[in-house]
Amino acid sequence: MASVAADILADTQTLRKHRRSTPDVVTTTVTTALCQFNSGEDAVPTFMESATHTAFMVGDGHGGKQTVTCLTKNARVILVEALVNGLESAMAKSQSLCKEFDDGAMLTIARYDFESRQLQVISAGDCSCSVYQKKRLVHEQPHRDVDAFLKEHPDGSAGGTDVDGNSGTIVVQWANADGSALAPVFNPEPDGVNMKCPRKPYYFNFKMNGEFLNSSGRRKQLAGSSFVGHKGWPRQLPCLTTFVVPEGPFHIVMTSDGVSDIMHPADDFLKDPEVVAYEILQEAKKRWTENRWTIHYEDADTGQVTLHDNNKMCGHSTTTTTDDRGRHVQRYRILSNGTYRVTYTDGDIRTVAGIVEKNRGADDISVLVFKCE
Repeated sequence: MASVAADILADTQTLRKHRRSTPDVVTTTVTTALCQFNSGEDAVPTFMESATHTAFMVGDGHGGKQTVTCLTKNARVILVEALVNGLESAMAKSQSLCKEFDDGAMLTIARYDFESRQLQVISAGDCSCSVYQKKRLVHEQPHRDVDAFLKEHPDGSAGGTDVDGNSGTIVVQWANADGSALAPVFNPEPDGVNMKCPRKPYYFNFKMNGEFLNSSGRRKQLAGSSFVGHKGWPRQLPCLTTFVVPEGPFHIVMTSDGVSDIMHPADDFLKDPEVVAYEILQEAKKRWTENRWTIHYEDADTGQVTLHDNNKMCGHSTTTTTDDRGRHVQRYRILSNGTYRVTYTDGDIRTVAGIVEKNRGADDISVLVFKCE
């Protein structure tokens, strides 16, 4: 796996041909990219092919690295389970592997059947999976977020179970823990320029035995009602969808919320049939850090919208770049062999094996792109 950016960033390509029962030959390409841009808690995006199917996995950790480390370490086991026994079995395997960890992860697993052109997707949380054909978004995996939860449960409360089957309750957080008003929720528009920011609930709280789960006197909160890990937390069942892709070339984009928080699924950049994972990652980094947005703040009581131009909408700070030994880098370029030509802040120029990019206000970014022609 060649390193082509940031501390762990892969742009791995496979090109294979699959013969269907018809005379058609299907050519597939997979690219992956990962930049641990903030906390270093994204799983390595992974795929596996058999003679009849391809399976994919993207994960985004929160609260620690045990769960995503386990998912990355056991990716082949999980994907074999998906190929042999299906997605529900693969998600159950993931839950079992991570059931003892206090931290957790959002996880999406997909499987594509070359013969039937059927795509199945199972997701716990908000890792994304979208299908594009003829520069159109034709299928989007739902997120287990507050908006989807409130459509099913308008009162903001529903039952859930932990991995061992113990019952609990999932509750929408209507106000901050200190009773203050909720902060704006940032929703990118498809044009990549406008960002709508209504004040609305974003997090869930969790109860077991009628009591809120707490840590250091604060209620534990999460932006998803289903997840992997988080020992003893109640959760909803994962979301399972099936989509038969119409005949013709198409591509699938799977990402963590380091992309979906900054790029709408109907964005033209993602619709481009020529796009690869590394390009999406680089574009997401730009959108986290560049002064490009017109922000539409919406007052929760009056509905009045205030426009504001500001790139620091989520507290973005300047990206810090170092080499793999921690020495600060002013600028760099990637060489053809995957190494980096770096200029240090003192003007010294050298070639190094790897670099690390961090931005406290952005998010970790992971991407997988599957193309079928």
